[in-house]
Amino acid sequence: HLPATSAERRAERELAKAGGQPEGLAKMWAQLVGEFSPPAPSPPDRRGKKVLVIGPGFGFQANEEQVKIAERAGFDVKRLWDPAIVPGPEEAGFEMGKQLPLLLREIEAFAPDAILCASKGGAYMAELWRLMAAGELHKYACLMINAHPSVRELPKGVKVVLVQGSKEEVWPRPRGYNAAGKVEAGSLEALIRTGSPKLCYLYYTVEKPGVRKRQGDKHIPASLLRYDTLPRLIDALLTPHPAFAFPTSSGAFTSAERRRHEQALGFEPRALRRFWASSGKKGMDDEQRFVVPEGSAEFEAVVGIFKSEPSVKRFYVEDRSTANLDIEYIERVENGNLHETMDTGYGIVKNNLTRVGCPYENGVHARWLFHGAGSAEVVDEIISDPRVGFKAWYNERGLWGQGVYFARDAVYSVECPGCCDECFDAKGNRMVLLCLVQTGLSTVGEEHLTRDMPKVHEEMRPKITYDTFVDCPSNPEMFVTPVGVSLAYPAYVIHFS
Repeated sequence: HLPATSAERRAERELAKAGGQPEGLAKMWAQLVGEFSPPAPSPPDRRGKKVLVIGPGFGFQANEEQVKIAERAGFDVKRLWDPAIVPGPEEAGFEMGKQLPLLLREIEAFAPDAILCASKGGAYMAELWRLMAAGELHKYACLMINAHPSVRELPKGVKVVLVQGSKEEVWPRPRGYNAAGKVEAGSLEALIRTGSPKLCYLYYTVEKPGVRKRQGDKHIPASLLRYDTLPRLIDALLTPHPAFAFPTSSGAFTSAERRRHEQALGFEPRALRRFWASSGKKGMDDEQRFVVPEGSAEFEAVVGIFKSEPSVKRFYVEDRSTANLDIEYIERVENGNLHETMDTGYGIVKNNLTRVGCPYENGVHARWLFHGAGSAEVVDEIISDPRVGFKAWYNERGLWGQGVYFARDAVYSVECPGCCDECFDAKGNRMVLLCLVQTGLSTVGEEHLTRDMPKVHEEMRPKITYDTFVDCPSNPEMFVTPVGVSLAYPAYVIHFS
């Protein structure tokens, strides 16, 4: 995937770090395979992972599917719903001082790996967190559905996942980003940042119209039942860094076929130059578009990505496909200056993730995505620009934040009005761009986010911001790169009919 000299320098650095020891060499190879040719994610082994679910508010009867999905996933789930032990905190005569010792006895006997609660059961979790903060209780991993109004601070050193949506009707609390990406006091984002960096994750869904309306969760969060979301959130709790683990798990929705084609192209920006035909593979010729030989491995990989389907049903234009479209020809974009700028952005994103302890994973932090440019003139402007390529003003809507929009699946760019429907080449074929994008760490975007990207956590060292916005935390199909940052390279122009 790398030019020979770059590969040699990289090999020397990695071998020096490994120190010649078997353990170091094994770790080195695992990291290199994960970076350049990551295997398809396999389902985690959930056998023997104990999950204690506090009954009141979790809906064992009214919304039983919420606990059943965790049980079917393979966790050892204990439903704690004995009213003598955990009665509803809203019941007459309820005294937390009497019930808490009984709950603690159950926790000690079951020894859970994670504790879950929802709605009014959050009153119990608030007391458990008080004990954890005081050092009087083991720091169990915890998931709270609906931010309980009594909770104003999270305990330090405790892994916490907080679930809430923009349509919360019982205990509404603002998410908390202003237009500049700053966190506002009293918000959910402020609450999650009272916990320890990397250990706490806010799973937040936003309601937005568009090609198809995204739903923000209500008090009973329907999104937890889709895309294996609740089990994946529990999986994340059982990792060292839940804030990194859950977004990474969405990589499982890339089909094995598409993953194979993506690996054939590579994710490392410099790897693309092995295909280049310009003088010295430098991309400095007057000509910047080169036809990819039909039938070549490169051609087949691009076609495979264009026509592939995800491993789960798409949210947008779910009844359409690109499988029946004809690829007339494919052009490779060889713009050396733009490529160098994007390569610099890749280095920054990868270095930031590595420094905060988030393993850089191709297919998650770097993705092959599609962009419908709108017209042939805009395509020309993008691929000939020496610095940024994409400009935010090409997008007029900004539902998920201000920036440049990319789609996971080609069918979105093909079918979405204003993307490819008027983008014709000289022969009357339509055009779409296949781009290598550094998505890095993502957060759900919102329309009012028009300036700076939010910081991940004020106490994280070094301090870093999110790299991109997405439309959905559990299975994103749209990615937005921020204004003025070169994180995307328009690698191929696909001409189709």
